[in-house]
Amino acid sequence: MLILKNILQQSTTRLFFGAGLIVLACAIGLWDYTSQQIEQWYVSDQDKCAPCDDFAEDSSLSTPEFIDETLDINRGDNFTSVLYRADISKNQTLSIIEALKKVFSPRDLRTDHKIFITYRPPSLEKESKDLTRLVIKLSLEKDVVVEQDISGLYKAYLDEKELVHDYRHAEGQIENSLYVDAIKQGAHPKIIHHMIQAFSYDVDFQRSFQAGDAYCLLFDFHKDPDSLQEKPGDLIYACLTLHGKPLHIYRHIPKNGAPQYFNEKGEAIKKGLLRTPVDGARISGTFGYRKKHPVLGFGKMHKGVDFAAPRGTPVMASGHGKVVKIGRLGSYGNYIKIKHNDKYSTAYAHLCRYAKGLKRGSSVRQGQVIGYVGCTGRATGNHLHYELLAHGKQVNPKHVKMMPAGKLNGTELQRFMANKANIEKRLESLRHPIEDAEENTNIASAQKKEKETA
Repeated sequence: MLILKNILQQSTTRLFFGAGLIVLACAIGLWDYTSQQIEQWYVSDQDKCAPCDDFAEDSSLSTPEFIDETLDINRGDNFTSVLYRADISKNQTLSIIEALKKVFSPRDLRTDHKIFITYRPPSLEKESKDLTRLVIKLSLEKDVVVEQDISGLYKAYLDEKELVHDYRHAEGQIENSLYVDAIKQGAHPKIIHHMIQAFSYDVDFQRSFQAGDAYCLLFDFHKDPDSLQEKPGDLIYACLTLHGKPLHIYRHIPKNGAPQYFNEKGEAIKKGLLRTPVDGARISGTFGYRKKHPVLGFGKMHKGVDFAAPRGTPVMASGHGKVVKIGRLGSYGNYIKIKHNDKYSTAYAHLCRYAKGLKRGSSVRQGQVIGYVGCTGRATGNHLHYELLAHGKQVNPKHVKMMPAGKLNGTELQRFMANKANIEKRLESLRHPIEDAEENTNIASAQKKEKETA
């Protein structure tokens, strides 16, 4: 019994000792966990404060004091609507308009103008934008500027830049099209358009070209030395080599006259009528008998030339004259007839619409837009049906030879020949710039030696 009692006492002691160790371990663990949580809360609070301070500093840096913006000018816009869309306040808009009126009428704003503004973004002190500067780019060399002074008032002035005047040439063989190939060589679309117009009296741009044909053109341009933007000037010279035969034209300004183009003999390029009244069109139907009409399905005489072009392509008057008929005309659809002289008239059919303001009795000039390609009347697709009438009867335009509008003679011919020589000299200097530079260097060197010897 004594032995059993001793065993029980030892077991109880061990049990209490073990339980005490467990409690101690739990207490130590709880203390460690609590300490870590307190430290974590402290660090977390510090972290929360720090980003707020950093954010306050970054926000002041990320929000710029001034913001630049470009405003679009859409069709139907006026100056007020453009600024309204940009969230400029009514008061500032009225103040800007008042300042602007002294140098530029807001009514003259066009879609091809550009507007740039600089403003302070909204803030706690001011809920709306504060416009500080506005620029209307009227052209490459002219800007209208409106600026806000220290007192908050607006002042407007014209800012005109001096452009650099220079010349450029482009030449090569026609592989794809005159337009595409000339653009690749640095010609401007406006210059190519003028070239096509000048040659359109003698050249059928839909069928005249073949492999090996070449072109050359010389034009001037103006460049902004700061932005390096350019605007084209005038076509000075052009040459088309078709089937091995060169055709030259030179720009010349006769005394007391307007600029014109002449060939190398001094004969005016301008003829009585244009052969092609639509730029960039494709001949889809020639003058003559058709075995099968595309709509009627039977043989019929086609008394005109069809030019296929996208809907809305401008149609030009072939020559100076007076509109004798304009309106709907049976299978012709929308139709215009122009009388040029006692012998010739031209007709234009299937138009989608007429040029604004054109009516019966209106006088038109050669190259003036009179309507737009469409598909009205008896037509299967968008195209212009063009007719040339001699004494009221349709004739084939291909067989009518137009005489030049005039020829230079006497003193004016001498002036032209001198101008022609200068143009050819300039063209050669652009073709061989290195040789000319060397020649100029040699001349300068020779002049220097002569001075030293003297």
